[in-house]
Amino acid sequence: MFDRVSRERGVPPNDKDMRPSFIEPMLPTLVEEPPDGDDWIHEIKHDGYRTQLAIAAGEVRAFTRRGADWTAKYGPVVTAARELAARSAALTSQGE
Repeated sequence: MFDRVSRERGVPPNDKDMRPSFIEPMLPTLVEEPPDGDDWIHEIKHDGYRTQLAIAAGEVRAFTRRGADWTAKYGPVVTAARELAARSAALTSQGE
């Protein structure tokens, strides 16, 4: 989750390089029937909000599925995420 310039220059990340940033999510594909086989896991798609929390360098930001910064709208969730013992993390959730 460190900035693209550092990554392109081959500079390893450190705490000051880490910034919470949006990560493009994988999106589901609608199909008529799920694939067969033991190597597949299926999930029912429910309508609702998909949220991503980005944690880095002591900061937490909340993003919508399309990358809009909704940190201010998710105050209690962002506050709780600040209590996690993680230097960096990307958490996703979907709720109704």
